Amino acid sequence: MRVKNIPAYVLINRPFGETSWIIEVFSREYGRLALMAKGARAKKSKYRGMLQPFQPLVMSWMGRGEIPILTGAETAGGFNELVGQSMICGFYVNELIYRLLARHDPHRLLFDQYTIAMDRLQSPEELHSVLRAFEFIILRETGYELRLDCDFESGKAIQDGAHYRYVNGRGAVLFNGAPAREDVYSGYMLRALASGNTLDDKSLGQAKLLLRVQLSHLLGRHDIVSRTLYQASCRE
Repeated sequence: MRVKNIPAYVLINRPFGETSWIIEVFSREYGRLALMAKGARAKKSKYRGMLQPFQPLVMSWMGRGEIPILTGAETAGGFNELVGQSMICGFYVNELIYRLLARHDPHRLLFDQYTIAMDRLQSPEELHSVLRAFEFIILRETGYELRLDCDFESGKAIQDGAHYRYVNGRGAVLFNGAPAREDVYSGYMLRALASGNTLDDKSLGQAKLLLRVQLSHLLGRHDIVSRTLYQASCRE
């Protein structure tokens, strides 16, 4: 099987042998897959310096096995220069894709959102907004969409001024107690998150807690290395 000129990003690259890479790739048409980049680490390789995370590429490959052979790669225009915390956030997004997406399962909408995220992560003031939006979308794309349109018990629409708990697998339910608990969220945040609207700092904090709880059910005991790196960078 030959595949030509597919938009893709490198998620992870691992040395193989003396001169090659095995690269985990996120492609628009074929989803996540592994490719063998033969000789890519050699000094005179045509791929040298190219197969790095965050950069938009157009890739070609061939083969029917578990790890097809990379036959071509070109930059697709633009250059995402992620440094410091922006780079760590980029690796976090890559880890989510690597951990949560099955291989060879296309997610075209998620790929388009990933492209937007890589561009926005270059702005340090947007980091938290970008991550919350991407976490929400990857949950939806993997079949675990948060139900934020109504109270699952009463069927009434979520109200901005009310507060809610979120019951995993069922949805939001009205909370009538004091809204000081960590697992209680404002209706305003739930509605804004669901509609893709901009969240203020307080709402971003609530959204982070809600989304991390949901992601933890999917990730199980898998450690997200980039979270630890980000926390360490914040303490420096």
